[in-house]
Amino acid sequence: MAQTIVIPASLEQRVSWKTTLDAIVLTAGVTNPVSIQLTPVVTDATPGAINAAYYRWIIHPLADQEEKKILWTTESIEVPAGAKTLDITIDAPTKLRRGYYLFQLILEDAEKKPTASYNTYVSVNNAIDILPDNPYMSLESVRTQFADISFQDNRLLDSQEIGTWDICEAVKRTIEQWNNTAPRLRIYTGDTFPYPEILRRGVIYMLLQTLCTMLNRNRMTYAAGNASVDLEQRVQAYQALLQEYRAIWIGGMAQAKNEENLSDFYGSIGYY
Repeated sequence: MAQTIVIPASLEQRVSWKTTLDAIVLTAGVTNPVSIQLTPVVTDATPGAINAAYYRWIIHPLADQEEKKILWTTESIEVPAGAKTLDITIDAPTKLRRGYYLFQLILEDAEKKPTASYNTYVSVNNAIDILPDNPYMSLESVRTQFADISFQDNRLLDSQEIGTWDICEAVKRTIEQWNNTAPRLRIYTGDTFPYPEILRRGVIYMLLQTLCTMLNRNRMTYAAGNASVDLEQRVQAYQALLQEYRAIWIGGMAQAKNEENLSDFYGSIGYY
């Protein structure tokens, strides 16, 4: 009998117990259709017609020093009259490295002058022809290590705890911390960071840090009769995990930076 397997296109599911933002997930080497809705606030689920004559989009590297650099973009595209959704296609080139990027959508008036800008993240999570020497931390590796794949993994929450946007934001914060920690020998971006396991540790640390902040901010005790229940007692377990991942993230970063420092020293020809 033939083996039957189920392979999901993504482990992403809509989060219901907290608000998160959307990020774009692309595959390099194919044309990726993406529908974009614009809304004034996150909680507004019924966006109206797009008030613009044209739009264009830009994709930048994910790192604070590189965000003004343009990796690829489009010319101005006409917005259909009364459109509430922008149906765009992103032709991700085969040579594109798997990794994390910034996406900027710019609205323009009839004279093609910018009138508004919207931003989110891009994860190039797959590739038809994977480039050699492209170390990459996948979205799925974070979800599986975080045990946050399905509703059944979160029996008391009835949803996932993190979204793709949350992971991308954690990648940005992790790489920024690396780039701003001495010795500052090499500056990396979301598609060039060469240590996937170290990045994964840092990303999970950043995610736990955010979750602990939110749980502590919303923590309360419910009392009924002689019994009381701490509705967010799990924050204590999260804080223990937070300290564990902080230690292995900081330790891994220090070791890798030390190795890079020694490598650069041995590769030099003298003192300055």
